[in-house]
Amino acid sequence: MDNESIKTYRKEYYEKNKERISKKSKENYQKNLNKIRLRHNKNHEKNKEEFLSKFKLGKSCSVCGWNTHPEILQFHHKDRMIKSFTIGNQNKVYSEKIEQEIKKCILLCPNCHAIIHLKERRK
Repeated sequence: MDNESIKTYRKEYYEKNKERISKKSKENYQKNLNKIRLRHNKNHEKNKEEFLSKFKLGKSCSVCGWNTHPEILQFHHKDRMIKSFTIGNQNKVYSEKIEQEIKKCILLCPNCHAIIHLKERRK
């Protein structure tokens, strides 16, 4: 059979069995929903990590200048009163909202970030 014949056969087969195929697809989707969600969440987390790592690349701590591993720099909101959400907890990989929230932050190494929060708690 040539390609055109195969395409015609598949199209006709699908038209004849559309309901059965649709029902089976829905059943398979429901049966595997947890696996699908898990895979989606895993890929989403990976994409979000890549986006944030690329953003941090070449940057350093705003306090001490540390830049050995920019991927572990942390976002710190300059003013908690205007904080809309925690960037690391945001579900979207990239959006205008994330970009706006990043502008409200400075990048800090883990040590400087911990020291700043310690000082805030002691006030």
